[in-house]
Amino acid sequence: MERMSFLDDIKKTINRGVNQANQNTQRVIGSGKLTFKIKGKKEELEQVYQQLGKAAYQSWSSNKGWVQTEEISRILQQISQLDSEITASEQELANLKGQLPTIAGPSPVLPPTQVNPNVQMPNHTTPPPVAEPVPSNNHQPILPPNQVTPSVSPIVERGPVASVVYICPFCAHQVAEQDSSCKHCNQRFY
Repeated sequence: MERMSFLDDIKKTINRGVNQANQNTQRVIGSGKLTFKIKGKKEELEQVYQQLGKAAYQSWSSNKGWVQTEEISRILQQISQLDSEITASEQELANLKGQLPTIAGPSPVLPPTQVNPNVQMPNHTTPPPVAEPVPSNNHQPILPPNQVTPSVSPIVERGPVASVVYICPFCAHQVAEQDSSCKHCNQRFY
């Protein structure tokens, strides 16, 4: 009985994941369609602006001054309608994008390790030199000449460390930065 409950829970979890992925896919497709629609409307608006310029020039040249003709009024109404359609579509797209999950968010910030307040950190982005412990009777680390020996403990103190992991796009195994092919699947990726 317990095993069936476990399997039912897994089934429900998988179904929820599939449904969520389906909904997100539909939102992404809708976002793409709206973006394409907005682009088309903006191109149409540019053409209508050109028509307006041509109609205004014809009105000006035939009347020896600018007069708003019926054609110009019609074009202005068309511009107003296209502009409101673009605004509504852009608002709909913004609402839809607000519902989409973010794929690439900010990089995670690693919490700093214990920091000794007696050690002054330099104002640059490279990590400070790391003290390497040398086997001896008193277990004191040897520090570079410009650092003071920490009085609290011989533990190496470090700030946040960011690391980059390179992954093979074919088999998802970790590869070295300079590799141009995966040693696991032998696929070339550069």
